[in-house]
Amino acid sequence: MIGVEVADSEHEIVREFFELFKTPWEFARPGEEYDVLVRTLVQPDTARSRLTVQYDPGAATPPGPASSGVEAHFGSHIFALYGTTSTTSDDGPGLASIGSAGLVTESGTGNTTVVRIGYSLFSEVRFLLTEGQPLARAALPSLEVHIALLRTIIVRHRIPLVELPPAPPGYDFMVCLSHDMDHPALRPHFFDHTMFGFLQRATVGTFARMGRGRLSAKRAARNFLTALSLPLVYLRILPDFWRRFDRFLDIERGKGATYFFIPRRGYAGRRREGIAPATRAAGYELAPLAEQIGTIASQGNEIAVHGLDAWLDESDGRSEKAILTRETGREPTGIRMHWLYFDAASPQALDAAGFSYDSTVGYNGTVGFRAGSTQAYRPPGTARLLELPLHAMDTALFYPGNLNLSDAGAVATVGRLADQFGQFGGALTINWHDRSIAPERLWDESYEGILRLLENRRTSFPTCGQAVAWFQARRAARFECSSEANRRLVRVRLDKPKHASNLRLRVYLPDPSSPDLPLAERTDPAFEDHTVSDHYEVTLPS
Repeated sequence: MIGVEVADSEHEIVREFFELFKTPWEFARPGEEYDVLVRTLVQPDTARSRLTVQYDPGAATPPGPASSGVEAHFGSHIFALYGTTSTTSDDGPGLASIGSAGLVTESGTGNTTVVRIGYSLFSEVRFLLTEGQPLARAALPSLEVHIALLRTIIVRHRIPLVELPPAPPGYDFMVCLSHDMDHPALRPHFFDHTMFGFLQRATVGTFARMGRGRLSAKRAARNFLTALSLPLVYLRILPDFWRRFDRFLDIERGKGATYFFIPRRGYAGRRREGIAPATRAAGYELAPLAEQIGTIASQGNEIAVHGLDAWLDESDGRSEKAILTRETGREPTGIRMHWLYFDAASPQALDAAGFSYDSTVGYNGTVGFRAGSTQAYRPPGTARLLELPLHAMDTALFYPGNLNLSDAGAVATVGRLADQFGQFGGALTINWHDRSIAPERLWDESYEGILRLLENRRTSFPTCGQAVAWFQARRAARFECSSEANRRLVRVRLDKPKHASNLRLRVYLPDPSSPDLPLAERTDPAFEDHTVSDHYEVTLPS
């Protein structure tokens, strides 16, 4: 059992941290004895422990919105620290470091080992879950590395540990495929910026992509011919080439996907101050798409809200949710904001509007870990809402002003993201816009390549809503720890087993005969995974 001694102001973020590092813990009770005591307080311990992990940055300054962070290293992992740090060069970099300076020191006090870590863990976690990482640190799953570092310190001190890893049994991680339905058809756009933008990109833009080696002559010819066919599309002689629902269903056959639909036609929405740009408005209505939406849902996919003003206040969120419910006959549980509009007050507004999850927190201009996490998390100040982070978006991969990648480069970039998820678990969330598999973008081959890459990993493909339900079931699991007849028992109970796609209980049983090497040189113990359906009991050594 882990005891935690922190200031009252840190309690909320501590609770969330231990929903992500799902292991037995409690706020430390005075006089109680724990296997591990995790502390940020500077006054003497009020509880006892075999191992004390003291997070101490010295004269701490909390991370602020302008923090660009410094890179730190832990084994093969790189993570960012955004607040004050305290380092030492006495014994070299050790277990974790910034440059050549160590972040972790170890000492003994009686029967207790004290490990000091030179930063404020829960201030860092709060920053990640509220402000988020800047573009320059997007590639770093910093929050997951914080969890991994604490776990490593515990198990390398031969202390038994159990946890529920963030992936279902038999899989290393989940993949959530999603589509922002901004332009499901071109025909509603006649002599407007969308139509003229398509023509420019299908002609001049296509020549530019050929010149950069981003488009083959064959695919360029397809764009040119499509541009020439536009009058026949408007005359309804040829089909609308942006209406590609069937193509997505074919590409993703056997996988779940989530389709985010905009609730209002011709409305650009608001910003905190003033009206949003007119180009943000969608050109379609939901009613004419009813048949296609029904087909999407009938094949196991999810319909969700692509919100306009829901991020601003509760009433707009309820209104947009009600519109989608009325027009589609299905009540959506999830939302992602159009153009990723979002600010610090948005989670509370979406929570109050009754959404189970949001999937807006990500980057427009790059791919990676805005919250530093591979997992769904509860934003501070919310009661029910989970945030399912967005990790990779097509326009971030391909637009010249963003990463400007080739098809092969995009597949490789998502592959590197998948490597991170393979280590940490969680749900890799991908957004491929509706018209991205059609002319003029023609990003269908790269999307298929990404899916082939992910199919060859140990991955499952739930919808966003199904992945969130799995995280909710994991969060609902409770540990019961007791000692009986010289045995230490840990029981896992699920409050809502009907929502679980099963969980894994990972048990670390360190070898008590392992040599006393420096912390950085010790090896991690082996572990065993056990499938948990509704409850499970495991015996640990005393």
